[in-house]
Amino acid sequence: MNIFKTLNKLNRQDQVAVILLRHKNFLLSLSTTIFGILIPSPSIALPSSYNDPSNYPAAWPAPTTWVPYTAGGSPIEDKIGSVDSSNGGATPNPSIIDIAGGPGIPSVYFYRDSSNLYVRFRLEATPVKTSGNSEPFDSATWTVLLDVDGDGFKEFAVQVSGSDSGGEPDDIIVFYDNSNSQSLNLGSNVLWRQDSAVGNNNTADGETGDSSTWDVNSNVNIYDFKRTRVSPDGAGKYFLDIQV
Repeated sequence: MNIFKTLNKLNRQDQVAVILLRHKNFLLSLSTTIFGILIPSPSIALPSSYNDPSNYPAAWPAPTTWVPYTAGGSPIEDKIGSVDSSNGGATPNPSIIDIAGGPGIPSVYFYRDSSNLYVRFRLEATPVKTSGNSEPFDSATWTVLLDVDGDGFKEFAVQVSGSDSGGEPDDIIVFYDNSNSQSLNLGSNVLWRQDSAVGNNNTADGETGDSSTWDVNSNVNIYDFKRTRVSPDGAGKYFLDIQV
C-alpha cells in the first residue's frame, strides 16, 4: 500500500492536514504538490496473497531531506506537556503520545518521492513495545489526516494503531471519508489495512515473529520495521517515521 494504491498523480497544489487523533488537539497544515485522489470504495477486503508495490517500503529519507510542517510560514514547534487528557479505552504513557518540540525544534516533518509519502513525528518518549501482544507499538494511535481538495477537512487518513490485540504486528490503517468532519470510523471508513512491520509472510496482515525479528537495524537504539521506524532524535526525544 503506497500512494499509488489510493492516489492518482495530478500535479496540482493541494492541502495536507495532520493531527494526532484523541491525544493532540491541534491541526497542522501546509500547501505542497502531492497526489490527487482516486475515489475508492469505503472498504476493501484484504487479499489472500499480497506483494508490496514496487519501491515500497523504500529506503528512509536522509536526515537532511525531511521538511518541517509549517504554520504561518514557521515550523510547527509544539509545546511539551499539552496532551489530551482523554482516558477512553487504552491509557498509554502520555509521553509516547506527546508531540515534542520547542524553539528552533520542529515537531512534525514530511517528505515524498514519486511513489511514497513519509511523515515524521517527534515524541517525548519511545512508542516501541518489545514484548507481549500488540507489538511493536504501545497502545496508542498516531494519525495523519490528508486534505487533498483544500476544503479544510480530511479526505484520507493514515494511522499507526498500537492497539492490535493479537500476536501479529500493529497495523497501518488507511481511511477514506469525504465528509466535513475530522473524525474517523474504524469500520466503514477503512480503505486498507496492513502490518506496520515487514515479516516473512506474503500477506498484508498477520506476519509472524516479534519486534526483535521485524527490526532490520542492528543499532540497539533504532527500531526499523521498514514501513515504520523509531529512532532517537539526538536530544533525548524520539522520531516516529511512517511511510505509505
